[in-house]
Amino acid sequence: MVGEVTESIKSQGPFDSHAFELELGAAEITAQSETLRWLVGKEVSLTTQGDVYGRRCDVSRFEEILTSVLKREYNNNLIRMALKEGLSSVRDIHKRTGLELAHISHMLSDLEKANQVVFKGHSEGVPVFENIS
Repeated sequence: MVGEVTESIKSQGPFDSHAFELELGAAEITAQSETLRWLVGKEVSLTTQGDVYGRRCDVSRFEEILTSVLKREYNNNLIRMALKEGLSSVRDIHKRTGLELAHISHMLSDLEKANQVVFKGHSEGVPVFENIS
């Protein structure tokens, strides 16, 4: 089995990191996020000792929460990286990232409320956004 996997990887050739620059950048920012560091740092105490009220979190439930937070943080960072690349509309971000249009729209709204992106107006009837930082 290991040999088959190794051969499959070798047959694909060298990894082209430039083709995945946006995704790798978003993953790196996500891995360095304060939210993720805090959540991972609290895992043992929340699953063994509990919160300030003594309520323990089941390990599988904690992993569901962690996965949800990771997905949200990664998608937020992916959208912000796309905006930094110069993309400004929901459709352009969708084409570059593959995220669903409605999901991007909701996330842009959340990012705008968090002062991480700004609505710049409309261009030919299409809402235009810009990354703040």
